[in-house]
Amino acid sequence: MADVPIGLFPLSEKSLKDDQVTAYQGQMKDLYLALVELNCNIYIMERILDFPYRLFDDECVSDGLFFDLTVTNFLQASTLLITKVATDARSEHISLPALIRRLPYMVKRECLSKLNDLLNAIDFDQKTHQLLEKAKSIRDTRIAHFDRKPTQDQLTLLEIKALRDELNSLLQALSFDGEYVMLPYGYESQRGDVDWVLDSIAKNSSLLKMPEHDPSRWRHARPHLSDNDIRELNIYRAKFGLPEV
Repeated sequence: MADVPIGLFPLSEKSLKDDQVTAYQGQMKDLYLALVELNCNIYIMERILDFPYRLFDDECVSDGLFFDLTVTNFLQASTLLITKVATDARSEHISLPALIRRLPYMVKRECLSKLNDLLNAIDFDQKTHQLLEKAKSIRDTRIAHFDRKPTQDQLTLLEIKALRDELNSLLQALSFDGEYVMLPYGYESQRGDVDWVLDSIAKNSSLLKMPEHDPSRWRHARPHLSDNDIRELNIYRAKFGLPEV
């Protein structure tokens, strides 16, 4: 995407026709909330993928599907959000492409030149176009419908993050009066609900306090843990005020 002067706001809501302010605000709100959901999906996926749940599973994960299905469902939900926001371009839809096409009819005539300068500076690069086409194909052939010969089951997390960054920037470029915060404060500070849930799993696992509570079992378990397992274990032991092992 071209280098858009984020935060400079060359236009304001005063640039809009009086009868278009409410429509602009409503569409921007809907798009913003969809992208907040996308950003939260990615945050939750990253926290889950970073969490060593097989270390703390208490023999529950091997036969369970919770973590794998959670990530898979968030990947699919994120693909749907991306396609809804960035590829649904019919006139009756609320999407970023549809809003871009509407804006010249929403601003006052004297502001058209500035708007055109802004819109000319906004463009997805070829890689982003390819990822959006892939996202739309996956939605149509794997999520909304089954295709006997799908090209790919799902977007990768890295691809979703790349599209998220572009869409965040585009929404911000279309903001006339303010900057958007894309994550709740708890997620920004890594003290959100998902962090509490994952910490609770670690805190309540038998392994975390096994050296103190069951030394004989710990002596048997310790040789089967890798250096990385011990490093991860010590991170959580330190978090809960326990010494390293």
